[in-house]
Amino acid sequence: MAVVDLAVEDLPVDGNNKTQNSEPQWLKKYLTPEDIQKISDLVHKVERKTRAEIVPMIVLRSSAIGHVPLLLTLIMLLVFVPLEFYYFEWSMNYQSNLWLSLSAVIAFGLSILLSRSLWIQRILTPNADEMAQVWHRAELEFYRQKMTGTESRAGVFLFVSIMERKAVLLTDEMVHKTLANELWEPIVKEFSADLHRGQWMNGFSKALERCGELLSEKFPSDGKQARNELANFLRIKE
Repeated sequence: MAVVDLAVEDLPVDGNNKTQNSEPQWLKKYLTPEDIQKISDLVHKVERKTRAEIVPMIVLRSSAIGHVPLLLTLIMLLVFVPLEFYYFEWSMNYQSNLWLSLSAVIAFGLSILLSRSLWIQRILTPNADEMAQVWHRAELEFYRQKMTGTESRAGVFLFVSIMERKAVLLTDEMVHKTLANELWEPIVKEFSADLHRGQWMNGFSKALERCGELLSEKFPSDGKQARNELANFLRIKE
């Protein structure tokens, strides 16, 4: 398992279950519909050489962000209130009280708008909290996607959370016993670097291909038409 610092229900987009305009608006900044289809096709191609299953997933965020508007409001008031006291010469009259109340309303309204920004959400969420919540979300999705239910117990889960800019790679029981964690670290590290450079499609391609190479060495295909236990599409969630 590995974590490297990066950035609804599943939306199936694969050769057997295509959906038009199903990708959310926030994802279009990172991957085009063509890219999403290429990732699904690549998973299908890579799995031909192994009896293992590879599941990629991308989510908008893993962290709770309910604190962001309130924290942003507090920060604004810490700036506005001293300025207003200075402007009104520290007098507590009707006019100054009115301005203070209005400032609080305006600050909260601006905070609601600004808190929609992934960048704002990220800088106002401690890194330790992000790390913990991304891990928890990845582990939850690992079981939700039935990664432990394959016949060979040889599954690899590639998880990306955009807001936190973090990636996690989780493996099922047999992969964990057969392939050391150190083999997966370079994959996630290089994947992270590509995401930081904005080369999302390139990052997914290299990560999936390298996962396929490792899995085909230890879990090669038996030459028969393998049963596809987990559908070959990029999972997309809020």
